[in-house]
Amino acid sequence: MSEATMSTALALIPASALPTILAADENDLLGKLRARIAAHHPDVSTPKGRDEIRSLAADVANSKMNLIRLGKKLTEGWRKSTAAVNAECRLLEECMDSLKAQVRQPLTDFENLEKERVRAHEDALAAIGNLFAEMPDDAAPADIEARIAQIDPLYARNWQEFAPRAAQERKITLCALNGALVAAQKREADAAEAAQRAAEEAERRRQEEERLRNEREAKIAAEAAERARQGAEEKAARQRAEAERQQQAEREAIARREREAADAIERANREKAEAIARAEREAAEAEQRRQREMQEAEARAQREKAAAVEAERQRQKDAAEADRLEAERRAANKAHRARVNTEAMNALVAAGLNDKAARTAVIAIARGNVPHVTISY
Repeated sequence: MSEATMSTALALIPASALPTILAADENDLLGKLRARIAAHHPDVSTPKGRDEIRSLAADVANSKMNLIRLGKKLTEGWRKSTAAVNAECRLLEECMDSLKAQVRQPLTDFENLEKERVRAHEDALAAIGNLFAEMPDDAAPADIEARIAQIDPLYARNWQEFAPRAAQERKITLCALNGALVAAQKREADAAEAAQRAAEEAERRRQEEERLRNEREAKIAAEAAERARQGAEEKAARQRAEAERQQQAEREAIARREREAADAIERANREKAEAIARAEREAAEAEQRRQREMQEAEARAQREKAAAVEAERQRQKDAAEADRLEAERRAANKAHRARVNTEAMNALVAAGLNDKAARTAVIAIARGNVPHVTISY
């Protein structure tokens, strides 16, 4: 900078006046700068106001450097006053720095507020994006819908120059969450449909087993009744044949006695009457025995039927107990595997992975997708 330019910046302060420029006189350089600063009304709300603050702060800084340069130049002629000039220059520099800081303070405050404002917008943008980025892969539809509901409250702010980015981030996040919601709803629908199919299949198997059981019980009862009926009929036939044989023998004996003992007709008639009475009594007893045996056969058939039904009921009970024990075994095994997987995931998290990465690693190992690495259950 030329000496003329420096003189203009110093408001034409003569070099001879340099030792007194720190005086409180309002006509010296510092007095004029203080008056100019006092008359300045900073306005950080507009670009023009912020530029004026920068310009005034720059003028103070330039005046400081001009004074220092001029002071150094004057020391060539004031070798005896070098120490005093240097001390005054240092004091002048400190004073100028203070004035510069005073002038620039409104702009500094504004810039700090501006940084906070920009950081707040960036944090809000990150919060919108994280609604999808931090969502679990297996999130339920209700959780996704809750995240979608959070978008508009986060978006409801004055974005200023960030409005285009905010609109784009909202659109991208909303599209991603809606896609995830459709996928989650389909997962739930598929699971519900699979559960319904399983329930329907179980009910069909139960009905089929009940039908077969009823058929077996009816068949067993019919076979037992048929066996009892056949046994009773065979026994009755044997008894009738025996009775007829006895009656035929009795008739033959009577005829023989009539032929052989014509003189013993009275005795023969008496014996005949006794024989007839005996035969009738025996026939009646035989009929009673036949009725009793038929009743016993029917009772035995009923007992056999009841025993067959009880055996089938016990078989079903044993099968149900076996199914229950197998279900408990599967549930215990599933809980054990879940506990082992959780412990493995916690170890990975402790080693430095985040929850999502640790969960993904454990699932991959458990499915056998990581060569040479297994989980011991």
